[in-house]
Amino acid sequence: MKKRWIALVVVAWPFLHLAVFLARFRRLPPVGELLTFVPTGVLGALAVHVLVSRSRSAGQTTAIVLGAALLTPVALLGNLYGGLLGPLAITVYGLAPLVVGASCGWLVGKRFSPRR
Repeated sequence: MKKRWIALVVVAWPFLHLAVFLARFRRLPPVGELLTFVPTGVLGALAVHVLVSRSRSAGQTTAIVLGAALLTPVALLGNLYGGLLGPLAITVYGLAPLVVGASCGWLVGKRFSPRR
């Protein structure tokens, strides 16, 4: 179940950018431009997967996913503004909020998860 969710995030991330670009500019971006957002989706999903695999409870897993989801709009803005500086900036500025949100969720979930 967890692996399917991670795969969905990787696939959904570029489509989220497509939807925002289409809503803003009323056209689709070139394929090469869209491919610059793929590393953020892959690395962000990998970070969430690592934290979810280390989670101790369902509550901690929920906190990780919620933390990443809450900072997804910030990551999207980071990707879009990172485009002004190049592909590496797109990945770094988009990935940082996802990792921070998931890590904060992991810490909050760890704090409130039952002790074993």
